[in-house]
Amino acid sequence: MLPNRALVAAYVTRHFRLWALLRVGLSGMFFLAGTDPLRVSPPTLGAVVMLAAAVNLVELRRRRERDLLGNLGVGAVALTALVIAPSLAGELLLRAVGTLRG
Repeated sequence: MLPNRALVAAYVTRHFRLWALLRVGLSGMFFLAGTDPLRVSPPTLGAVVMLAAAVNLVELRRRRERDLLGNLGVGAVALTALVIAPSLAGELLLRAVGTLRG
C-alpha cells in the first residue's frame, strides 16, 4: 500500500523546517568556531542528521502523533525514513553547495 501523499508531504515539510532551524543555529556555532558551515566533515554531517532526527522524534512524541501513524499503518522502517530523509537531503544539498563553492 502506498502512503498518502498529503500525509508524507506534511511530515516532510515540518521535518525539513525543523532541520533548517537547527542547521541555522549550528551554522552560527560553526562560524564562531572558525570553520566553514557548508563544508563539515562526514562524521559531523552524520551527527547533525542524527540530532535533527532526534529533534523530529521529540516533536512527534510532543504532538502525540506516533499512535496516529501506527494506526495509519506506518511501520518503524517507514517512520525512520520519514524522520531521517529531510535532514539527510538538506545536509547533502549543503555539502554539494559547499563543494561547488570551493
